[in-house]
Amino acid sequence: PIFVSLQNDYPPFAAWMEKCRKSERECWVVENQDSIAALVIFKDEGPTETPEGVPGQRVLKLCTFKVSEKYRGGRLGEQLLRQAMW
Repeated sequence: PIFVSLQNDYPPFAAWMEKCRKSERECWVVENQDSIAALVIFKDEGPTETPEGVPGQRVLKLCTFKVSEKYRGGRLGEQLLRQAMW
């Protein structure tokens, strides 16, 4: 269910997600019972992959950041973002 709005807002999402799976892109997933409460799909980019002018040798690109509507308001997104920044 967490992917429905992503698919509706971004029609190529399914193909992009398949590309992420094949490349074994990393992610953090917060599960609650049998559903995904939140997820972050990220990519550790090197200097040749980042846009020109971005400082640093490595950049953590948050490709998808999603908190299920059912779990919003509980600071779950804030905690995931804090983990990403750490």
